[in-house]
This record gives sequence, structure tokens and C-alpha cells, in this order.
Amino acid sequence: MKVRAVLFDLDGTLVYLKFKYAESRIAIIEILKRLGFDASKFSLRDNAQTILEKVEEQIRERSMNVKLFEIKNRIWPIIDDFEIEAVRISELAEGTKTILSFLSEEDIKVGMVTNSGRRATQLALAKHDLEHAFDVIATRDEVDKLKPYGEGIGLALRILDVPTTDAIYVGDSPNDVLAAKDAGVRFIMVSRFRSAEELKQASPDYAVNSLSETIELIKQFIKAKKHDDEE
Repeated sequence: MKVRAVLFDLDGTLVYLKFKYAESRIAIIEILKRLGFDASKFSLRDNAQTILEKVEEQIRERSMNVKLFEIKNRIWPIIDDFEIEAVRISELAEGTKTILSFLSEEDIKVGMVTNSGRRATQLALAKHDLEHAFDVIATRDEVDKLKPYGEGIGLALRILDVPTTDAIYVGDSPNDVLAAKDAGVRFIMVSRFRSAEELKQASPDYAVNSLSETIELIKQFIKAKKHDDEE
């Protein structure tokens, strides 16, 4: 099992962002209402990709004279503001710098694939002294479809020139699992705050409790590959 690249989710995996999810959705739904969308079709639980899909559906069904990119240009800045606020009081997850140093020492390429925007992502990396830790970063600003789709993972791997068979995605949510499966890469879930039932439903390839355990798992992959090469 060769490992040439390890990609990471940001929020909840490497950094804890205290993001005001419900408040951000209230603000987004209010904007969409002003733009003529049926606000009752949206939920405070909707993730960003779900909101986009519901917007597309209403545009199509109601023959609205608006383009999806125009809606993105209205709602992305709202999310940006909430994310930046969250980044300012964010905390680095235990083991983040250790695993990034380990991968660098092993000459394994490192990437980030996040649904966060480019502005907040760069601010988070600067705040936590991680600006030079990644070979590639794919945010929501570089893709058409966000996680749970695998477009961001695919984009990152194309830039790194690494096949899906030699890559691992590390995240903490069911959305991350789905994105990894959609992209066709192995997935390690860092399940710090996930119940046994949530893990069962998500069905990740591997589940660990920390980034330290993630390192040990990757070491096993490297050792197994070396053993296979020697045979």
C-alpha cells in the first residue's frame, strides 16, 4: 500500500474553528429570500453544497433569470466573514504539527482539501504557523462542487501528480468520508468526537482517535510497502 500523498480536511481535523453555523445559515437564507428564492426550502442544517443544489433546483424549476455563480458571489462573502471570525479564536488540534513534520521527513506530499474559503484558510495557516506546510491547498473557491463530492480531492491530486491509489484523505466528518469515496481514495477518520453509531454509518476505511494514531497507521502502510518490495 504505497503512500505518496496525504490530504487533510481543515476544520475539526487540523484546526478547531468555532464557526457560528446556525447564524451563518440565517444570514444566507435572508439574502436568498431577498433575491427571490423560497426561503422555506432551506434549512439551518443545510451544508454549503446542499444550499447550492437547492438554489440550482429553484432556478431551474422557476425559470429564474439568475446564474449560480452570481448567487455564489453573494453568499460566499457571508460565509467568509463568519469563517474569519471563527479563525481568529481557533485552536490548533493536538498532533497537527507532529504529523505534518512526520510526512515531510518521509518525503510524502501534503495537501489540504477544505470547504472553507481561501481567505479563512490562509488566515488559519498564518495564525497557526502552517503557511509552508502544504504542497497544495484546495478550498471551496477552486471547485464547482464542495464536499461531499470529491472534486477538491481530485483537483489536489492532479496538481500533485499523484494517482488516487497512492493517496490518503484524513478528515473528521461523514462529509469527508463521502468525498473520499467519490474521489476513489482511502480515508482515515479522526473520530475524536464521533459515536460508535456515527462511525458505523459513515463506514470509513480506517478510524483512529487522534492524529498521533494516524501517524502510526501511516507507518504501518509504509512498512508493509517496504516489505512487499523486498519480497
